[in-house]
Amino acid sequence: MIEKSEPGAAQYGNFINYYQFNPASNRMTALSDEFWTNLSKRLPENVCCLDVGCNSGELSFALCERLKSLGKNCVFLCLDIDSVLIQRSIENFSFEPALTFKTLDITNVEDQKEITNFLGKWGKLNFDLIFCFSTTLWIHINYGDDVLLNTIKYLCGMTNNLVIEPQAWKSYRQAVRRVRKLAKNIFDDKFSQLNIRSDVVDVIGKIISEAGFELHQVGVSEWKRQILVCEKRYP
Repeated sequence: MIEKSEPGAAQYGNFINYYQFNPASNRMTALSDEFWTNLSKRLPENVCCLDVGCNSGELSFALCERLKSLGKNCVFLCLDIDSVLIQRSIENFSFEPALTFKTLDITNVEDQKEITNFLGKWGKLNFDLIFCFSTTLWIHINYGDDVLLNTIKYLCGMTNNLVIEPQAWKSYRQAVRRVRKLAKNIFDDKFSQLNIRSDVVDVIGKIISEAGFELHQVGVSEWKRQILVCEKRYP
């Protein structure tokens, strides 16, 4: 694993200073008022949300506040694979009872049971809304093609509204280069085994579409990544 003292590389995207170089306000600015108005119409008054890869919680908090400003009563399950970041989130946002932070791996079947338990606590079968910002690369490069596709399918099966920011192939190359600068080769074998490459964003979109969703680009992040809102098509 990459040492936590190195801010420019992280095996799972768990950068220790992420919101210093990519503040939560960047993504909130990219999501227009029109996006929030249209999304609000699709959501119930009591909204149960999942934030996948929450890091230290700043964006989770901003999303929660925005939903509240729309008159929604919301609860969030915010998960990250890094227990240090989760502990920081708990400490930073202990004043906000709507946010629950958990150290969980979205790809892990046992951890998925905990996610289901959270839904049951609020009397829900599925999440009303799932956010997944800049997480797909780290799932893909650590666990491979099949796990990436299965995770996307899992998320689609857990909601009717998915907001996702998938990373393009150039981001993979950048991640590998950053790690190699530290004389680390943790990605080399895994990277070479990936079959989904330059078309990764299109493949993710295809999987979501096949799961019954309509996809719309609603913004572009600070790093020129598409932010997609995926709405379940009703029969």
